[in-house]
Order: sequence, then C-alpha cells, then structure tokens
Amino acid sequence: MLKIPAIVELEVKNHAVEQMIERTVQSTNILRLRKKEDTGPSHLLIYEMGEDEEKDFSYIQTKLNASESAEIFLTSAKTDSSLLLRAMRMGVKEFFTQPLQEAEIQGALQSFIKRRKDAQSGSHGKKGKIIDIIGSKGGAGSTTIAVNLAAGFLRKNKTGSVALLDMNGFFGDIPLFLSLDPLYNWSEVTKDIHRVDETFLMNILTRHASGLCVLPAPPTSNSYVFPTADTIEHLLDIMQRLFDVIVIDGGQSFDDASLKIIERADSVLLISSLDLPFLHNTHKMLKNFDYLGYPSKDRIRIVLNRYKKGTEISLDDARKTLDHSIFWTVANDYKTASSAINHGKTISSIAPDSMINKNLLGLADRLIKGEEGDKKKRWHLFGRRKDAGK
Repeated sequence: MLKIPAIVELEVKNHAVEQMIERTVQSTNILRLRKKEDTGPSHLLIYEMGEDEEKDFSYIQTKLNASESAEIFLTSAKTDSSLLLRAMRMGVKEFFTQPLQEAEIQGALQSFIKRRKDAQSGSHGKKGKIIDIIGSKGGAGSTTIAVNLAAGFLRKNKTGSVALLDMNGFFGDIPLFLSLDPLYNWSEVTKDIHRVDETFLMNILTRHASGLCVLPAPPTSNSYVFPTADTIEHLLDIMQRLFDVIVIDGGQSFDDASLKIIERADSVLLISSLDLPFLHNTHKMLKNFDYLGYPSKDRIRIVLNRYKKGTEISLDDARKTLDHSIFWTVANDYKTASSAINHGKTISSIAPDSMINKNLLGLADRLIKGEEGDKKKRWHLFGRRKDAGK
C-alpha cells in the first residue's frame, strides 16, 4: 500500500469521459479523487485537451514547471501522432485518445501506483541485462544474430521482457529483418533526452508480434542525430528498469555512444568467423579493448558465425590466434538465414528445427543461465565438448 494516499485531480469537460475516469480511479481502492476541501497539491492531474492546443500546452507546461502535480495524464478526441509526441516530450506520462478504453486507464493508473510505491520505498525495480553485439567486420552477421538472439530470449524466458536497440547508425536494418514499419526511431530520443522517461519510451518503441520492443535507427542519414554518451547513459538507465534483457545491434562503430554501451554491457558478443580477415579484425578489437581497459576479458564473448567443421582454420587455431576462448558457434546455413531476412521473419518462425535456430536458442539459454551454468555443463553446437569455451 502507498504510505500516503495519492490524490487524483480531474480537469475534464466531457461528462462521459469524466464518469469513466472517476469510476476507474475509485476501483483502485488506493487512489482518491480530489475534493473541494483539499488544499495541498494533487499527485496526478488528468486533463482533457480542447480545440486550442497552444493554450492547453501552455497551461500544462505551467503545471509541470510549478510542480503542482507530480504527474500529468492527457486525454483528447484528436489522434494526431504529433500531438502525442509533443505531450510526451513535455513530460506528460500518459495520453489517452477518445473513445477511452477502460483497460488502458486501469493499466496507466496501476503503473502510476507502482511508480509511487517505488519512490516511497526507494526501490528502482528491475535492472535488465545489456547484451551488446558487435561485428568484427562488415558482413559478420551481427544483425542476424541480434534479431534472432533477442527472439530467442523471449522463447527461453517466456515471462521476461526483451528490447532490441539498433545502434548501427543509418545502416540499421532491424525493421527490414522483422518486417516492421515503425512510426518512431532514434531521432525522437536524441532531440531532448532529459524529457525521456519510461512512459515516453514505451510510446515510441515499436512492438513486434513476438513481443519484442524495437527502437530502430533512422532510415536516412539526414534524419540521424548521433547520440552522445550522456544520451545513451540515460536511455540505458530507463531500458534497464523496463526490460529484463536489452539486446543491442552495435554494428562496428566506436564513437562515444558505442563505447558507453560497451562499458555498460553485461556481455559484449564479438561476432567473427573462421576466416583470416575476420580473425585479424577480431584480434585488433581485442587489443583495442585491452588498451581501453574495458570490457573485462570475462565479459567478452567471441561468437563464430557461419561455422562449419573441417575448414582450413580450426577452432583451436582461432583460440590460439585470438588468445581468447570461443564462447559459441553458429552453424553455416546461408539459405535459412537469407530466407528469414527476405521474408522479414525470425529464423525460429520459418525453420524451428534448423541447426542455426538451435544454435541461437542455445546461445540465448547460455547467456540467461550465466557462468554458473557454464561451469556445470559446457555445450558445443553439435553436442557436448569438454574443451568448448575453455
């Protein structure tokens, strides 16, 4: 229970809308509607916008600046996405389009109650794991692994929540891989990062049918604003409170934002292959990490993509060349991987019994279980190997 009951103030003109909100507030048995005799500030203001948007936004901004209400929810008969985005950037927590859905209001009020409880108890909620996936060279397959690993986390941990973040600059292809047509992208976050909170972020993320929440890169270079280290720090803080796992397609960039992700990541998956150019680049990356002083060696996971037995360069050769253990291997199955991309689907949805899908699910499982699971049982993609991962 809340230590202090939260007061909800309504400024709503539509009588039917007012009645529904009042009924929903009262059904919580925790919140109470503001009374005439109340003198202190309200903890939540639910405000209905009228025809004069500028006047309404000016009023809302005044309320926010004066901290008269701890949070503000808006409702409007208009469904313009730019209206929603402007409201969220100002710091509005929820936006209900009319006609109202009672379940939507209930969900928003429960989230508000949880935020109040967390604030009163000092709890910051969950802290999701960050998995950063970096290609050692162009064409390493980092996006394929990022997309399908994220889907694998959902399949392996059905009660968890997973976000997929595209940091591959304006070359990001995640919407293509998942057949998505997102309304918003990175540019919405970078415009005013200090206005971004859990509610704003959840409103601009694109939800895939699998349950994945996706934040894509802008589709063109002229709409891309490169995020700073501070921007990514703030974003990751929010995402870790919202999601159990955050999978990041890091591309090959080593700008300030990318380095901040590498620094914060619980695991950095370095995607390579049993080809000399890939191994050469992987070795250089490992040397650069050593020079930077992060990530620590135990957080670097080398994943060999398009692995096939009997190649000129063996796993042992790769280990010796890199002076680093091989964390996992993913089978060479170009046909299946290419078909999934061309159809905008995950590999598990088109070829659940394929070796490449089993490998990716196994990778997700191993990352979920962590190192303790590794000590008890070390797996290779074709079965148990005593030397795998050493």
